[in-house]
Amino acid sequence: MSASRGLRERVSAAIGRSALVTVDQALVSGSNLLVTVLLVRTLGLAEFGRFSLWWMAVVFAQSLQQACIGTPMLTIGPKEERRDGAEYYAAVGRLEVAFLAAVVVLGGALALPLARATGLHPEGWGELAAILAVAVSRNAHDFLRQSGFARGRRSWVLALDALAYGGQLVLLLALAANERLTTTTALCALAASSALGVAFGAATFGAFRAAPGAVARALKRHARMSRWLAALSVAQWFTSNAYAAAAGVVLGPAAVAVLKAGQTILGVLHVLLLAVENVVPVRAAGIAARGAWDELDRYLARLARLGGAATVAVSAVVAVCAAPLSRWVYGFESAEQSLVIRGFALLYPCLFAIALLGIRLRTHERTRPIFVAQVLGASVSLIAASSMVEVFGLPGALTGIVVQQVLVLLVLLYAQPSSARAPVGTAQVT
Repeated sequence: MSASRGLRERVSAAIGRSALVTVDQALVSGSNLLVTVLLVRTLGLAEFGRFSLWWMAVVFAQSLQQACIGTPMLTIGPKEERRDGAEYYAAVGRLEVAFLAAVVVLGGALALPLARATGLHPEGWGELAAILAVAVSRNAHDFLRQSGFARGRRSWVLALDALAYGGQLVLLLALAANERLTTTTALCALAASSALGVAFGAATFGAFRAAPGAVARALKRHARMSRWLAALSVAQWFTSNAYAAAAGVVLGPAAVAVLKAGQTILGVLHVLLLAVENVVPVRAAGIAARGAWDELDRYLARLARLGGAATVAVSAVVAVCAAPLSRWVYGFESAEQSLVIRGFALLYPCLFAIALLGIRLRTHERTRPIFVAQVLGASVSLIAASSMVEVFGLPGALTGIVVQQVLVLLVLLYAQPSSARAPVGTAQVT
């Protein structure tokens, strides 16, 4: 009887945790979708395209932070719980502070020269300061929420995101209502809302004190795993943004807005992808820590079946309803916008598969194949992006994005390791 009651309690707890994660991801994706809709409708396509081009710099900083700190933490953290998890997270917190300091120094030194080189002239120093503030606050917030997922503090993560993502929507709506919403004020609002979440997270994070030895051990472990992931983040950024940047240069900022708006409308699928990236690595690392590699494969296969079916179903609905969705969400309808929405809808099952295959490789602490896959995609993008956009316009950009992701998927499929592995702790990063 007690065994049955214990099983029911574990099942109820698991359902409760899953519900919290679902609510959190829905909050993040829903807020981002509403923010995009608000910016498109208020700023117009050309100005939203300029905002999107600036946002690429923030995403670049976030990708480096995830590669060096966030992604390794999701895999290493659950394994360190067997030793002294509190000291590990305090040590990684120190690493995050150092990373944020580097963002401020390097970002401040490079922002203006890069803006001039790309022809994306800022409206005074206030816009550059706002971009730096967003980069720092978003990275700090991402670190805190990923540490919460790694430690199983899902309700804490939900509180963080409610302050940051709910706050950004409130601030932007207030600016729009007072007719003061511009690229600069939008960036300031995003920085302020993220800072609010960071203030709460830092106050309730726990001890930040860590012995120098613990910091050195964390740095060594992260460096070993992220040596490929850091390079991967650069390659992945180019893979994700090369065609958007080419569209901005060749066709103008409005073309970037069409691409970004079309991608954002798939917000329902962002919920699933974000949940996969934040929750599955922790669960997979826990299974790997026991050396249960066959169980890991069964777990990922079950996710592939269920998540893949859901992704394909939603993608099909969005592809069929692309034109009315564009008209209803953004207030306009064009053949190019509908094409972009259909293209991204059909691409999402591929992105879901890439996410699961990448998690499996990271759990085996094999990050070089992920790097090779993204470098291949980035190389194709850098070579072909400008020509594809010049010759074929937005359809060319969309085709290039699909081709590069299919190449990444094929490389990851080829590089998958066998189930048999040495116990965790003896695995080498290859």
